[in-house]
Amino acid sequence: MRIDPHSDHEIWEAAALTFAPIRPRILRFLARRVRDHHAAEDLTQETLLRGMLHARKLRHPRAATAWLLRIAWHVALDWHRRRMRRGDWPPTAPRDERVAWVGEPCALELAEERRRADLWRGRLREALGRLGALDRVLLIGYHFVGLGCQELALRSGLSRDSVKQRLCRARRRLRAWVDAPTLDALKPAWQRATA
Repeated sequence: MRIDPHSDHEIWEAAALTFAPIRPRILRFLARRVRDHHAAEDLTQETLLRGMLHARKLRHPRAATAWLLRIAWHVALDWHRRRMRRGDWPPTAPRDERVAWVGEPCALELAEERRRADLWRGRLREALGRLGALDRVLLIGYHFVGLGCQELALRSGLSRDSVKQRLCRARRRLRAWVDAPTLDALKPAWQRATA
């Protein structure tokens, strides 16, 4: 924060005062990212904790909102990665706690959805492999890591406009490769049988 306080305690107090009004915005942001209110509450606390631990790196209080939202982005990304690694995606409740709501998918529909998602991931992985190395790195950096065009330009040695153009072309090629052969395969089994 560069206010030159004399101790960590003063830094934390200044950070707490700065971060308090931003907390609801972080909670809304994370609730949209994870679609689970309880997880969003936990992730908001983790974001604020990380912000407090690294409060010395914040150069100016006016930048606190953007700084904390970037931390929240990374916290949500870590949460999604942990969930994918553990294999509890989509979230499931224990058998005795499950309640079938109207419109809630049954186990067969969930299995079909998982099959389609696995097929889609395989096609995406295959299509990414067909891209050139630089285009693949730019696409993954932009969409999956969360780097901006300016940062990708600095890391790749290209101009910002060149990065934007390469991303646009790579997305177009990727879309053509992924969409074309999988349209029928991505349909639910009952639709494929009658078609």
